[in-house]
Amino acid sequence: MPRRVLLHVSNHGFGHAARCGVLARALMDTGEVERLVVAVPRSYARFFEGTAQDPRVSFLDVETDLGIPLAPGEFEPDARRVARALDAWVSSFERLLEESVAALGPRPPDLVVVDASALGCELAARIGAPAVVVSNFEWHAQYVGLGLSGPSVERIRRAYASVRLFLRYPFFLPSDALAHVPTRDVPACTRRPDPVEAARIASGLPSPRVLFTLGGLITLCTPIRLERFRGSVIFTQGIAVEAPRAARVVDLSASGTNMQSYLGAADLVVTKAGWSTVAEAAAARKPLLVVRRPGVPEDKSMLAGLEARGLARGVDLGEVPGGLMELVESGLAPTPGLPCDPDAVARECLSLV
Repeated sequence: MPRRVLLHVSNHGFGHAARCGVLARALMDTGEVERLVVAVPRSYARFFEGTAQDPRVSFLDVETDLGIPLAPGEFEPDARRVARALDAWVSSFERLLEESVAALGPRPPDLVVVDASALGCELAARIGAPAVVVSNFEWHAQYVGLGLSGPSVERIRRAYASVRLFLRYPFFLPSDALAHVPTRDVPACTRRPDPVEAARIASGLPSPRVLFTLGGLITLCTPIRLERFRGSVIFTQGIAVEAPRAARVVDLSASGTNMQSYLGAADLVVTKAGWSTVAEAAAARKPLLVVRRPGVPEDKSMLAGLEARGLARGVDLGEVPGGLMELVESGLAPTPGLPCDPDAVARECLSLV
């Protein structure tokens, strides 16, 4: 039976939209979706280019998530500031729910696929549709891990506990809120580099080629300095790298260049423990150097899983130069990789109704 589906996408950073753009395409490719509404702020629409021209797809421009907000230059979250922001965010739920229900109209979706946001879970309950959470974590576990408690945290917990199914990506953060929800493990759902474009870029960059990326939320105040590195350095927004002996330095921080092609060209990816970039690199069998953020619950759990599978090495921020050189000198062999099957994830989502 054709389904009307709402894909509720967290706007906390770019990674959620990146993976949901892939999931949106996979949902439509099943041929079982009559209508797909993507709830995501307009500024993230570029991640949905694969479905934007499909007449069956529409967008709901709404703020969807708080996440763990960071101040400019902040690498580790300030728990007290997060608590204040969370209280303000939860107090806005009624307004956001009313706006979303009105925008969905008289024939609302009959299934809600929630990327990570508790608001999406509440919206599903408001319109009387079953909800499936598809994620590697939920925010209640993150907030509790930061030491937060109180009415706002409890409301977040109840929202997750109300869903019908949890589809759990690899490297998941254990969840008390979803502990009693039926759970299925699914493969990764990530973007994949274009091999032809990646090879073209690689041909113009002396090896070893190292990509530095920290996502869209973090801005480091101090550049990472590589004194001995002689290959090619590529870095994206929020991070600067000084490598006086490098053969090439590619600065993507101010451009809209598709990072995927550079990830495909890289011999090593340096990033934080954000699931989407980590999964993209792991699926492409790229060695990972993962920068720990002390105090962030997701990071510890994810890094443990990555190291156990031989996919990554973890370092503190100040250890990046030394850790990078050790990996480079070890040869940077491809990793065992990570299974990636967006079609399988889409089928699991639709199994709920």
